[in-house]
Amino acid sequence: MSISYFLKRKILKTLFFPSHNRGEALPKEIINLLKKRPGLWDLPDLPEIGTSLSNKGLVTEAQDYFSEIFNTKNCWFGVNGATSLIQASILTLAKKGDYILVPRNVHSCVIKICTLANIIPIFFDIPYEEEVGHYKPITSKWLKNIFKNELLKNKKIAGAILVNPYYQGYSSDIDSLI
Repeated sequence: MSISYFLKRKILKTLFFPSHNRGEALPKEIINLLKKRPGLWDLPDLPEIGTSLSNKGLVTEAQDYFSEIFNTKNCWFGVNGATSLIQASILTLAKKGDYILVPRNVHSCVIKICTLANIIPIFFDIPYEEEVGHYKPITSKWLKNIFKNELLKNKKIAGAILVNPYYQGYSSDIDSLI
């Protein structure tokens, strides 16, 4: 019997991190709002579909396809969330003792890799909407004011982390921020 047999009958419970739990961890209001079972497609690496390091399967076929499209020797997808990709990017961006600018709504994996690699995060505030309890998208004017901050004077800033889109669905105009 395949895994889908058990999932269709709700016999099998997944033990993945909640965000990769085939929609089971979504708030009931969202589940009731959507017509089809939300999150059903959200799966971590499974032998049935392959993995980014498999020699066969749907994931391998898709990686090969994009490798061909982008005319590269290889293509590997980041899987099981973005933590490892974010952390690898930070390690590429900065070295021990460097500073990076980090917004208050950054994922905890950024703080963890900074701690492990002795990279120093400088947190900056972003607009916050009290009424709804959400961080709002930053503008280029907001970001320029951050760069003018006296705390940044005489510090070697290796880079900045920007969250986009936010967990709540907001998105900044990334081109203007760059």
